Amino acid sequence: MNAQELYQRLYEIDEADAEKLRELAAEIATAAREPARAVLDVWAQGASATPCAFVCIQLRELAYREMLRRAETTSEPGLRVQLLEMVVDQQLRFREQLLAMLQPDSPQAYVLIRRLVEPLDADADPFPSEEEFLALDPPRQRKEMKRWAESRTWQSLFDSSPD
Repeated sequence: MNAQELYQRLYEIDEADAEKLRELAAEIATAAREPARAVLDVWAQGASATPCAFVCIQLRELAYREMLRRAETTSEPGLRVQLLEMVVDQQLRFREQLLAMLQPDSPQAYVLIRRLVEPLDADADPFPSEEEFLALDPPRQRKEMKRWAESRTWQSLFDSSPD
């Protein structure tokens, strides 16, 4: 489907018709994942792992679902492990990039960080849940964000030395 066809289909669907919008989104998602599917098919047929892995990493957003699906269905344990390692590695890199960009300096950022990171056992004083945090008045929220920024949990995210 080209841009003009997509525009026409979007124009024809009533904005309140969630089912038709979901169907269109699913159709677009399926078409968008086709290149990743093709690379994984070539890889499964015996192509060199290095170029296939490189292309999959470059197509990571499109390839994740396909790599996971292929990992579930492949009979080759080595390929299954390699696909799962690639997905996990890319997710960890994405998480690191996201956390490096987020700082616990606003209530919204703090909530996002807390959704991504569980406090370490070493941080004995438990941090409040998201609901408890949002119920605090602004000065207490700032105090909690400062406490989090000083916590071993937060510091450990950026500590590259081994434990």
